Amino acid sequence: MTFARDKRPLFGAAALLCYTAAIVLMPAGARSQLDSRSRATDVAETRIEAAPRPIPPERDAFAPQASVDDDQQPVLPSPPPQLPRMPLPRVAPKIARAALTSHITAIVIGTHPTAIVESGEGSRLVSLGDALDGSTIVAIDGDAVVLANGNRLTLEPAATP
Repeated sequence: MTFARDKRPLFGAAALLCYTAAIVLMPAGARSQLDSRSRATDVAETRIEAAPRPIPPERDAFAPQASVDDDQQPVLPSPPPQLPRMPLPRVAPKIARAALTSHITAIVIGTHPTAIVESGEGSRLVSLGDALDGSTIVAIDGDAVVLANGNRLTLEPAATP
């Protein structure tokens, strides 16, 4: 790593400052744990006290106790009354989906004929094979869309205001 010539004295001064800070902050009275020299007076002054007298147990916690049980037995609650069975839910018969009436608003013919259809769900773009009013689109002509169930939806003229 190269330093610019004008920055070298600055880095040298910073390194020297770090070195002097390490020497100044070094603890003066530090000694190692491995230092086995101990003073003889420390050992002589320490007295070992006698062990305390053991305390005899008053009773054995695990011995069976012979005592009269004067407590009344708890009264158990009676079982809850049997509830009547609930009737099974009735399932309503499946209602046949009403045939939606869609309106053709635009037709584009060509290699991939498509049509814009307006229904209760909104406007959407359909092509051959798409589902429409519970059936499938079989053909798209210049003026109508033919469904597989035989229905023919014709192009409606634009509304004039």
